[in-house]
Amino acid sequence: MDDTKLHINDIIDLEDLQKIQDEIATATGLAMIIIDDDGKYITEKSNYKSFCELIGDTTRNQYCQESDIRAYSKAVKAEEPYIFKCHTGLISLSIPIIVNGQYLGAITAGQARLKEEEETQLEYVMKESTDWKQKKELLDAYHSLPVMSLVKVKAIMNMISIIENYIVEKAYIRRIEKELCYKNIKLVATQKAQVELEKALKDAELQALYAQINPHFLFNSLNTISTLALIEKAPRTQEVIYSLADMLRYTIKKSNQMVLFKEEIDYITRYLKIQKVRFGERLSYEISVTEEAQKLEVPFMIIQPFVENAIVHGLIDKKEGGTVHIKASIEGKNMIIIISDDGMGMSQDKLERIMVKNHGRGETDNTNGIPVNTGIGINNVNQRIKHYFGKGYGVEITSQIDVGTEAKIIMPVYA
Repeated sequence: MDDTKLHINDIIDLEDLQKIQDEIATATGLAMIIIDDDGKYITEKSNYKSFCELIGDTTRNQYCQESDIRAYSKAVKAEEPYIFKCHTGLISLSIPIIVNGQYLGAITAGQARLKEEEETQLEYVMKESTDWKQKKELLDAYHSLPVMSLVKVKAIMNMISIIENYIVEKAYIRRIEKELCYKNIKLVATQKAQVELEKALKDAELQALYAQINPHFLFNSLNTISTLALIEKAPRTQEVIYSLADMLRYTIKKSNQMVLFKEEIDYITRYLKIQKVRFGERLSYEISVTEEAQKLEVPFMIIQPFVENAIVHGLIDKKEGGTVHIKASIEGKNMIIIISDDGMGMSQDKLERIMVKNHGRGETDNTNGIPVNTGIGINNVNQRIKHYFGKGYGVEITSQIDVGTEAKIIMPVYA
């Protein structure tokens, strides 16, 4: 891939970006718009409040854009999202969009009032304007804006940053994969390039795997957050937001590493907590991991495909729900991880197809229309373990219809 400057519309379609922005604005209750790295607005406004629409019709409109540009500069300089007050004193966020270390623009969000007792905790990004306060229509619109705590706004800011950057990063990975595919076709033309081609393909497969997370799970989680926000006044909603933010942060920062098994367990615990909110009493889970096992290093994201499989087969098709068990311990020179469920189970034929499958989009549950990553995810975990540790290690699965499924992951002790 060349080193020419990237632009956000080179990576993700602006129409898709608009849809994502609209969904997040609706879920969080904040107004949103996206600027490019030159400070130009590239999406339409989402969830804009009447106050900002009114003040945007005045000569203060230029101040609003100037606030966004200044905030973006501060966010880029600090290399993290920036929270501030605009020239009218409203909460505003500037969340940089970063791909491969390059800043492509920023999400600007806000248009809410900060709790009065917290007013002094945020700085103005530019000189405060007060002349608008002489107009009753603007004052009335200002006082109709929602009031939020700083803690809640920061949680929303972190969530938006992780989700938006994750989605753009995924689009960037797809772009790289297309370019790799094109280059690989050219390399195949000569026998001399064969070794280089195989290495590039293997690296691309691993990077694609590391980037995987079921997008249906992501948007189901966002829907859950949005629904909870309507029916309760925040504690459980905040817990779900934090869990999702931590999960996505983990997938982004750890995607190319060996990780402590404790981190994998922390990740899957948050995953199960969110699924518990979704399925309620139909889902139970038990986690039993020895202290020694928690300290070992393992390949990134080796449990999640099995837990997802257990939930899909142990919960969705079983009226009374089911229980997912996760156990891990050291046995001699090996680490043994067991993920089991008391769900519907599967036939030997289906089990064999899962274990030999290398490519494709996975299976679809015909009853629920839910794409299942079972074949791709499980087989890739098996292949990665063999890649890291050798052919003597990997995944063993047993299943019995109407009894359940057990997956055993075997690795050497690798601290």
